[in-house]
Amino acid sequence: MGPVVVDAASVEFHAFFERHYAELARLAYRLTGETDVADDRAADALLALRHRWGRVGAADHPVAYARGVVANLARTRIRSAVRERRRIALFWSHREERTEGPDVAGTTDGHPYAVTATSPCTAAAPAAPEAPGSPQAERRARGGRAGAPP
Repeated sequence: MGPVVVDAASVEFHAFFERHYAELARLAYRLTGETDVADDRAADALLALRHRWGRVGAADHPVAYARGVVANLARTRIRSAVRERRRIALFWSHREERTEGPDVAGTTDGHPYAVTATSPCTAAAPAAPEAPGSPQAERRARGGRAGAPP
């Protein structure tokens, strides 16, 4: 890494950053409502200011300029989020849900504890006895299958 050059503009910008970063982050939070996004927008705004610090630092109110940059970045973020939500809503509005029943195989595929008809657990397990007077026992006594509806 090369030598760090510290000039008067860098020192002045660093002091500006220390004084106004929290204020700009709060403004971004008020505009976006998201803490992480607010920190990113404040940092992005200060980075943009750093690249133009010669002109911005000489202005009468560099904080006002910084607030404008934060507001523009927040507006861009909000517009992007709205467009994304619209695309998602549009995508899901054209889909037709057709299900004929639960996809049991899909819910047990790959699950390490899934018990299937061909697993060793079900093949070796004896049938559980039915309690006397249970609906299954009465159905079997009538000649129907234990799991079939009456």
